[in-house]
Amino acid sequence: MLSTKFDPNNDSVEEQFMWILRFASVRKIKEFLLKIPSIELNYPTPNLNTPITSAIDRADPQIFTYLLDKSSTSLDDTITQPCRRTALMYASFVSRNPEILQILVKKGADLGKTDM
Repeated sequence: MLSTKFDPNNDSVEEQFMWILRFASVRKIKEFLLKIPSIELNYPTPNLNTPITSAIDRADPQIFTYLLDKSSTSLDDTITQPCRRTALMYASFVSRNPEILQILVKKGADLGKTDM
């Protein structure tokens, strides 16, 4: 069974960031990334979430845009996303916030790219 509790003594820095990304304010997220600029933003959790998918799930446009600006991953990369979905396909499946989809398109997500 996967734990949803944060354990700063046992969790990797990436897992700590995933927890912060789910619950913290934009300011706390920015502070964390400034303290640890080398963090792997494509890190998959055991349940195959990544920071991008977690930001999509959270549906906060400000957090999502900030994370996209920090990430070097192509929005159309299916290798680093769960179930080999593009960020746009994942967002169109799970997001209830149309602004998230608009951000992805504005940032260059390929409307014609399909999942693997």
